[in-house]
Amino acid sequence: MKFSLIFLTIALAVSNVFASGMGGMGMGGGYGGYEQPKAYAPPAPVYTTQAYDPPAPVYTTPSYAPPAPKYEAPKPVYQAPKPVYEAPKPAYQAPQPSYQAQAAY
Repeated sequence: MKFSLIFLTIALAVSNVFASGMGGMGMGGGYGGYEQPKAYAPPAPVYTTQAYDPPAPVYTTPSYAPPAPKYEAPKPVYQAPKPVYEAPKPAYQAPQPSYQAQAAY
């Protein structure tokens, strides 16, 4: 009984070494095995240049242009106020004669 326990322990230890360290039995093995360990995944795909295109500028140059000047109508040249309306002067009238016509008798 004692012999079988020792033999079983040795057999388990040997199978453990073969399974992990030497890569036998197709179990993946350790670093000495034929299969690559799962920790080393295939490299990530190389990104195309499209992924590295510089981002579009946030502000385009037109937004930095100064605002257009607000149109202001030209100020009129100063004009004196028009005079208050005056009635036209009457046409020339001859002065009244100083003599008076005498009545006929």
